[in-house]
Amino acid sequence: MITKIKIFALFAILLSITIVACKGDSTTGENQSDSDTSANLSKEELFADVMVNDFLKEDDVELQEYLQTEIFPLTVNSERIYIEQLSTNEYLITMLEGDTKKNIIITKYFDSLNDQIFFERSEVIQETDSIEDQ
Repeated sequence: MITKIKIFALFAILLSITIVACKGDSTTGENQSDSDTSANLSKEELFADVMVNDFLKEDDVELQEYLQTEIFPLTVNSERIYIEQLSTNEYLITMLEGDTKKNIIITKYFDSLNDQIFFERSEVIQETDSIEDQ
C-alpha cells in the first residue's frame, strides 16, 4: 500500500514538472513568434508599429497607416525619434538630426460629412548648439 502511494506521488511530481516545462516552451514560442512577425515587417511598418504599439501602448490602425505613409519618409535622416500623446487626438513626434531637433504635431480629426478620419501635421524645426542627451 505504501509503495502504491510512493509511485503515485512520484508520478504526480513528474507530471507537474512536465506541465511546467511545457508552459515554459510555449512562452518561448510566443516570443519567437513576435520577433518573427517584426522581422517580416517593412521599415515603414516597423516604425509605425513601434511608435503606436510600443511607445503609445495603443492599437490605432489609422494612426499607424498615417505614420507609415506620411511621417516615415521624414525620419530617414533622424538619429533618434520618439512620440508622445499630448491629448486624445494630438501627438508630438520629435526627431533628432545632428544639431537639429524637429517637432511634428499630428492632430487627428473626424470628417462628419464624409464619415472618415484624417490627420493634419505642423512642423517646428529648432537648431541648437548641442542637444542634450535624452
